[in-house]
Amino acid sequence: MAPLAPVAILVVDEDRDFRDALADNLREDGFVVYAYERVSGLPPVSELPPVDLLVTDAIEPRDGGIAFAEAWHRARPHVPVLVVTTDPARAWDAWADRRGGVEIRRKPIDYGRIRSTLHALCSRVRGD
Repeated sequence: MAPLAPVAILVVDEDRDFRDALADNLREDGFVVYAYERVSGLPPVSELPPVDLLVTDAIEPRDGGIAFAEAWHRARPHVPVLVVTTDPARAWDAWADRRGGVEIRRKPIDYGRIRSTLHALCSRVRGD
């Protein structure tokens, strides 16, 4: 049996310290990470690399986050979404209720606390 390819994760978060720390920790754990600051800086979903998980910040609904999440879900409904936020917006709660594979976690959150959620979501995608 061939070994599985590394799990790839797209991180979109305007908090540079959180984004960089999360990306560094994920890479140390063997994940492939694509990190962006804002939804507005992303190429269209169809041009993004294939990933196993999207991690994003709920503040983004005020900056096109919900529209991006809808486009993401239409193009990649099998890819789970982890929303990590200081202030969960009701728009995210409503969106998450209509979609499967969405988890919402509040900041501040250290990598030790988020690690188990990330691994569980990735395992679900991989069928482990």
